[in-house]
Amino acid sequence: MSLESAFSLLRFEQTNLTQRLLHQLKYKGQQQLGAFFALRMAEALNSIQSPPKFDLIIPVPISSIRKSKRGYNQVDRFARSLGKQLQVPVFLEALIRKDGKRSLVKLGRKSRFQRAHHFEINKNFELADGSHILLVDDIITTGATLEACAKVLLNTGDIKLSFATIAISE
Repeated sequence: MSLESAFSLLRFEQTNLTQRLLHQLKYKGQQQLGAFFALRMAEALNSIQSPPKFDLIIPVPISSIRKSKRGYNQVDRFARSLGKQLQVPVFLEALIRKDGKRSLVKLGRKSRFQRAHHFEINKNFELADGSHILLVDDIITTGATLEACAKVLLNTGDIKLSFATIAISE
């Protein structure tokens, strides 16, 4: 896999404030937290001596079942707000998650990698060669989900790929 760069704002640990905030974002409908984290991410990216330039931001999708039950994808607001801050277009449905009957939250590393390979490119999505894509998600635990999405995106053509997440787990 060809990865340009990766960014995470916070460190995730059980019972810390990050865990409580992400729980509010993910399960309690507190979508304004996505916008808050996007502002902080944009500030962090813009503070880099040579900030990376992205052509498109793509959020990691959740399953249609989960989105229907929850009413939203917790990463979409983060992606849209980050796109606005960085003045980069966002394509919310570039990737489609094909599975989703079972949450990955309580699965171990091996199980996550086995189950995370269920993504495909939206047939209405075209990507220009040479594009630099910023793939965003709420948290990196094992990296299985981001890796699976990255493989699908990198198979679309000659692109550069970076990751940005709100948090990273140990």
